[in-house]
Amino acid sequence: MEYSFSRDDNDDPVAYLNMEAEAFGHWLNIEMGESNLDDLRDVFIATGKVLQGTLENFSHTGREFTLELNADQARVRANALIADRGKSDDGDFGDDADSDSDDMADDNQYDEEALAGTDSGSSAHGGIEDFHELLCGWVVFLEEK
Repeated sequence: MEYSFSRDDNDDPVAYLNMEAEAFGHWLNIEMGESNLDDLRDVFIATGKVLQGTLENFSHTGREFTLELNADQARVRANALIADRGKSDDGDFGDDADSDSDDMADDNQYDEEALAGTDSGSSAHGGIEDFHELLCGWVVFLEEK
């Protein structure tokens, strides 16, 4: 997972990820920003427990995205996709192709138009270790302010 972090003109943190993992960037920007540090702490702790094997699965539903973790991978999906397709209950994240997420809310500070109609902006998955590394980097970046 390739990523970088910066701050926008309003000094808000922004995460940029490669196209395959773009939804993780949207998730960080929208759900795990500086105004959501309690949620970020909870996700960070749960990720550690999943990696240690003391927690089998974890799910966090935010305003725009849902994060799902298991021993092998992390997955983030726009809630509009979950409502359209139904949430997988078997812990196997599979692969959602050909999604349409034009129902995203317009009131978010982050550019929602980047999410509309794109799989990469609406859903992504990756290895749990890579996700943990991304999360650690994000926490360090936020603490540097």
